[in-house]
Amino acid sequence: MCIVGDDDQSIYQWRGADTSNILTFQQRYSKVSVHNLTINRRSSDLIVKTADELIIRNSNRIPKDIQDKGLKSEKGDLYKILFPRQEEEVEWISKKIKDLVGKEFIDGGNPRKLEYSDILILFRSIGVEGNPYIEHLKSEGIPVIFSGTGGLFQSEEVQFLQAIFEYISEFDQDQTYNKKFLISLNDSAPTRFRLNKSKFIKDIEDIKKKVNDKRRISLQGLYQDILEILGLQNPKLHNEDDEVLLYNLGRYSQAISDYEGSRDFLTPNSIKDFLWFIRLHAERSYDAGKTENMAGLVNAVQISTMHGSKGLGYPIVFMPCHLRKNFTPNFGSTLLDLTKFKSERFLTTEEDERRLYYVALTRSKKFLFVTSSERKINKANRSPRSRFFDEVPVQHFLLKADKDPTKRKVSTKRGLSSESLLPTSYSELAYFLNCEYDYKMRIIYNFNPELVQALGFGKQIHNIINLLHSEFESTKKVPTDKEITRIIENNFYMRYAADSLKEKLKESAKTSLLRYVELWKKDFSLSVKTERPFEYEFENSLIIGSIDMIKRKNGDSEILEIIDFKTGKPNNELKEKYALQVQLYSIAANEALGMNTKEAAIHFIDKEGNNRESIDTSPQALKSAKAKISGAIKGITKNQFKRTPSSTKVCQSCDWNKICPGKGK
Repeated sequence: MCIVGDDDQSIYQWRGADTSNILTFQQRYSKVSVHNLTINRRSSDLIVKTADELIIRNSNRIPKDIQDKGLKSEKGDLYKILFPRQEEEVEWISKKIKDLVGKEFIDGGNPRKLEYSDILILFRSIGVEGNPYIEHLKSEGIPVIFSGTGGLFQSEEVQFLQAIFEYISEFDQDQTYNKKFLISLNDSAPTRFRLNKSKFIKDIEDIKKKVNDKRRISLQGLYQDILEILGLQNPKLHNEDDEVLLYNLGRYSQAISDYEGSRDFLTPNSIKDFLWFIRLHAERSYDAGKTENMAGLVNAVQISTMHGSKGLGYPIVFMPCHLRKNFTPNFGSTLLDLTKFKSERFLTTEEDERRLYYVALTRSKKFLFVTSSERKINKANRSPRSRFFDEVPVQHFLLKADKDPTKRKVSTKRGLSSESLLPTSYSELAYFLNCEYDYKMRIIYNFNPELVQALGFGKQIHNIINLLHSEFESTKKVPTDKEITRIIENNFYMRYAADSLKEKLKESAKTSLLRYVELWKKDFSLSVKTERPFEYEFENSLIIGSIDMIKRKNGDSEILEIIDFKTGKPNNELKEKYALQVQLYSIAANEALGMNTKEAAIHFIDKEGNNRESIDTSPQALKSAKAKISGAIKGITKNQFKRTPSSTKVCQSCDWNKICPGKGK
């Protein structure tokens, strides 16, 4: 067993994390071998020293001597400033951002220019604390995005959408939802939507009637209908200048999925429940969300909580504000019975807060700006300040808002962090290969498609095939028709399908799987592994996936074959994509899993044929597959997303055909 951890970065006491798990590990277990990882490979030398000199104030820790990896700070890389007034602080931060964007940054030995997306601004909690800074950045034309879904519900476009949902559902019984309400709503619309008043009013009235005439609705589908009314299909809203708008609209789509995905089906009354979900849960809890790995592909300053930044690194980190607050949970206001558990282990201590501050400081690779102010905006009296601001050692920082003493080179070379591995899968890469902008809408902006009743049918088939082979492993007998039927009855689950469709799909699955076992009994004794997961590091990406089946070829233990299951009949239009997927899995099996797979096939599960077609896995074919995957990864990491799919059919069947200005329409 291998345990990896850092007691100085244990910041989830309030979730029940206990530093004694690491501090007392050697005392609790015998024959423990300890390997100290003492090099900070992210931050420059003065940042490492600053963080170390802060955390040694904690007494309940393992002493350690953390060293930098040789990155030397330049004069002006670190500022610690206490401003007389908060207005001066926010102005200095926006000016510093503008000064640094476009300057050269040496990333992994290679020069590139600094982007807005290289900048992280950290708050203890975003809420009221971050608003003055965020609003000033916006007023200066500096794009910002938030971690998780934090800050989303304060954006004007989302507040406007919320009001539309309130009108459709007649959310507030004290509010009159009439034409006058819609006129007022139109007048308050974000200017980027450029609405025609009479058309907007008629379209929203029509959609309200349409929704209330239905027994079952799709909230995600309704959302796309609303976005179409707002003109999101206008190409002018899909320019680089509007990335934050699309990112926010996509995150709102994700919030809809968070609600909709937890229900079997929705009625018109569910819209009210969704709005309560936003008010009572999402607005309060989403702020603590982790910054998405894909956020770096949106060129905007990242706003995050200190908790949400753990594990991440940025060339430039700002830590402003430093209000003094008591963050200890108040269990007395909850329904929890405190006699049933040790509530004190969930209470935040001073040392817990110092660990959190240590994590925040070490998010920076090069530039670190720790700032606060004596008087907040519109406040005459001095504001209390966090003690951790004063604990940051001053000897490594410039202490006045003077001009940067180091002349920075200008760069035009774009690129992402050398440390970032793009987390992806074949399914995601296939979206890019099909239409680059589909990938951006779905993976980067986080738009979610409308739920369909048959969602998950293919996954259910895969799951039951895996269960059938697991049954064989334990009994050494091929499952009988009766056993197959039992496994299907116990495990086939279609969450979103109406009862009649659910039964129809179950019968279809039963027919197909009985046919599969009848025709391919020999696979049960030849199978080496079903649902074999892998992680394959390729170029600057980490591709994860699961291979449906790895089996011996006709009993020859020296030749392994990959089988990938697809539901339905062979489809020539999709065959090339299926083949590329299986070729990628062959590469991953050989290079990541160390398996000698020499052949591969696609198996089509359907009621009649259960056809199996061989796929070319020759060295030349696998080399070509690598080139295609490499091209997709390069396109994604270079932020190249053309709205020109390979055929008009792609646009016609696209999940975003109502809101994307695709050229194939």
